[in-house]
Amino acid sequence: MLKLLLQKRKQLDDKQTINYVNEIESLCKRINPTMPESEIIHTVMKDLKPNIIRQIGIMENNNTLKQLKDNLRKFDLIEFMIARELDQ
Repeated sequence: MLKLLLQKRKQLDDKQTINYVNEIESLCKRINPTMPESEIIHTVMKDLKPNIIRQIGIMENNNTLKQLKDNLRKFDLIEFMIARELDQ
């Protein structure tokens, strides 16, 4: 049942990226506590929003969950700054 839940999980427009990643990571670890990080990263990346995948995918250091999360935080910060600038 957890595998089915994981397969159907997609990042929704209103879902914070880091929250989405944490949910996927948690589900993966519940399914298999020894799941390799590379498999968790692949699972996270395949269902991120396309605009995020395009930006994060070109970053070279997505080899660990920590690196991926750091890159996603940078992406979110840049998107926030751009949106704020456009609002002004």
